[in-house]
Amino acid sequence: MPSYGLATTKYNECSLDSKMEMIYVPDVDTLCRLTDEFDGYMSDCGELTQYIENLTHNEKLTLVIQDMPVPIYILKELAYKQDAIVDFGGAETKKFISLVADVACLYGMWPRADVSHPTSRQAPIKTFNDDKVEGLRRSTVELIKVIGSHKRAIADLRQQQRICWDLSSKSAYKHSLVEAFEKKYAVELGGGNAPQKLRGKLQQLSDEMWDAQDDVTRNQIMYCEMLEKETNIKVSMFQISDRIRNCIQYMLVRRMADCIGKAYTFLQSVHVYRFQNAHVFNNRHLPVIHTMCRMRTGAVADELIQQASKTYTFPNTKEYPVYMRETPKLPAVHIDEKIGRGCTHPNSKTVVGTLRLSGNLNGYHLKISGRTDASSVIPGFFHLNKDLHVKCKLGMFNGDVGFGWTRKSSYSPTKTWGFFIRPPSLTDFTDRSSHQAANPVALGNT
Repeated sequence: MPSYGLATTKYNECSLDSKMEMIYVPDVDTLCRLTDEFDGYMSDCGELTQYIENLTHNEKLTLVIQDMPVPIYILKELAYKQDAIVDFGGAETKKFISLVADVACLYGMWPRADVSHPTSRQAPIKTFNDDKVEGLRRSTVELIKVIGSHKRAIADLRQQQRICWDLSSKSAYKHSLVEAFEKKYAVELGGGNAPQKLRGKLQQLSDEMWDAQDDVTRNQIMYCEMLEKETNIKVSMFQISDRIRNCIQYMLVRRMADCIGKAYTFLQSVHVYRFQNAHVFNNRHLPVIHTMCRMRTGAVADELIQQASKTYTFPNTKEYPVYMRETPKLPAVHIDEKIGRGCTHPNSKTVVGTLRLSGNLNGYHLKISGRTDASSVIPGFFHLNKDLHVKCKLGMFNGDVGFGWTRKSSYSPTKTWGFFIRPPSLTDFTDRSSHQAANPVALGNT
C-alpha cells in the first residue's frame, strides 16, 4: 500500500520576494463550497469501489444508473463538467480527478455480469460536518483579529522607522556642526588660551550632538522592542493559520487516502495475482498504480485552501534592521480581498495530468472511416467498422483511451457512449487526413 505524502512546499511561503511573507486567510463559505464539490469526486471513488466489488465478489451484479454501468455514467458526468474541472483547484487537484477518470475507465473495461441491478447516485458524504465548519469559523475569526493586531504593529514600526531616520539625520547634522566648528577655529582651540566664548560654544554644540545621538539610541531601542512585539504577534498568526490548515488537510487527506487506497488494493491484486478477466486491462492499470503511489494528497488540500482564501502579504521585518542607514523603507501590509488569487493553476483546456479535456463545451467532431482489415476485437470493446461521427469528451492514459459518444450522422438522435482505444489526439484536429486511418475500438453503451 503506498503512503500518500503531504505537500513538500511551505504553506505560508511567498516566492515572489524574500523580503515579504504571506499567509492565506480562508473564506469558510467558499471553502465549504469547494470541498462539497470535491466530495462529489471522492464519492465517485466510493461508487466505483462498490461497482467493482459487486462484479468480482459473490454478488456478480452489474450496478447501473439510468441503464448505464456506473463507470460509464461517472465518465459521462465528468465529460459534461469539463469546464468546471479546468477552473477547479490546481495541478494536483486535477491529477486526483483524472485518477478518478482513469479508475472509471479501467472498471468500465471489466466484463459485465449477466444480472444488472439498478442503483442511484448517493449523496456525497461531507468532509466537514457542521461542528467542523463552526470550529473553522471560530479559528478564522481569531486569525482575522490577530491579523488586525499585526497590521497595527507594522504601522507602528513604519512610523518608528521614520522617527529613527529623522533623528539619525538630526544627529548627523549636529555631528557635522561640531566638525565644522572645530575645523574653523582649530588654531584658537588648539592653544591653551582659547577664549571662553569659543569653548562654551563648542561645548554647547557637543552637548546637542550627544543629546541627538541619545535620542537615536533610545528610539532604536524602542524600534527593537516594537519589532519583538511584532514578531510575537506574527508567531501567533502563523500558529493559528497552521492550525486551520492542518485541520482542513487532515480531513481531506484522510478521505482521499481511503478512496485511493481501495482502488489501489484492487488494481494491485489484479497485477499480483492476475486473476480471471485481468487480461482486459492489457497492463493499462500499471500507470494508474504508479500515479496512485506518487499522488500528493497534501498538495491537493493546500490547493483547495489557496483557492478558497484571501492573501495577507506583509514584510519580513528581520530584513529591515533600523540601525542600518541604507535599509529601505519598511513596506506596508496588503490584504488581497479577491478570493483564490493566491492559487495559480493552468487556465487551459488541454492536458491536465493524464486527463485531457476537449477544447470547447461541445468537444471535437471527427468522422471515422471503417476498415475491412480491422484487427481482432479487444475483450470488452467493439470495432467501429462503418462511417460514424465520434465526439471524444475525455481521454485517459495520456490519450491511449478516450471516452465519448458515436452516432451515424450529425442528425441522428441515437448516441452510443463508450470507450475508444487509441483515439485521435484531443489537442489537435487540424490534420483530418492523418486521423482517418485511425480505426478506434469502442466499449459501447447506448
